[in-house]
Amino acid sequence: MQDKAPIQIDFYHLKSDDIATPLAMLSDKVVASGQQMLILAREAHFDAISTALWTQKPESFLAHNLDDGDGAEHAPVWVSSRPDQNQITAEFIALTSGMVPPDLGKFKRVFNLFDGSDEQAVHVARQCWKDWSAREDLQCRYFAQDENGNWSQRQ
Repeated sequence: MQDKAPIQIDFYHLKSDDIATPLAMLSDKVVASGQQMLILAREAHFDAISTALWTQKPESFLAHNLDDGDGAEHAPVWVSSRPDQNQITAEFIALTSGMVPPDLGKFKRVFNLFDGSDEQAVHVARQCWKDWSAREDLQCRYFAQDENGNWSQRQ
């Protein structure tokens, strides 16, 4: 019997508190690959995330809704403030604000975005890195954003 491949967790170290723009970029790539994306975020970020998902690409938008909204059976992206719910049964998840689902094993891919200018966010991300990189069923990578907003993988 073949073992299950490790779950890929990518840490995204943001240069600012703008989580909406990278979430829209990642969501677009996930949906383009035929997958669905669950975004865990605080309600205070919902408006910015929703706007970015609608306007990131002028020629298209990413259909989505929030928490108890309608359309879960059709939406490729869902924004939720509830770590214990996955309204669209997505296999890809974006974590923000230190929010983590109770079982990472339900996902194929995890994106953990954190604001590098927020000490608490950095502390939580470091603790997650330490805990998750020690597990054999998880594979962690780290990406940092440069001054121009471009991403590069770091060791």
